[in-house]
Amino acid sequence: MVPVLTAQEEIATIENENCQKGLINGHFCPNGVLTDESIYWFFCWVRSGGRSEKARIQALMVWNDIFDIPYKAFNENEFYKISQKKRYH
Repeated sequence: MVPVLTAQEEIATIENENCQKGLINGHFCPNGVLTDESIYWFFCWVRSGGRSEKARIQALMVWNDIFDIPYKAFNENEFYKISQKKRYH
């Protein structure tokens, strides 16, 4: 994974107000620490795009840039169902 600050900057490029609110509210790397919830939260953004296809595509590109494991590998293992339950602490 890239450094947390770089990841946050990359996510900040996603053109979606709700995604930006989530980033500002600390859903991704609160206090600069990557948590399981951070990964779950962002995975859900990549999966759904917050009901925006444009945001989904942007999030997918960011995911593949910031994480060592491609989105496709996570998505193949029912990770979405787990993420929906665990993305908020």
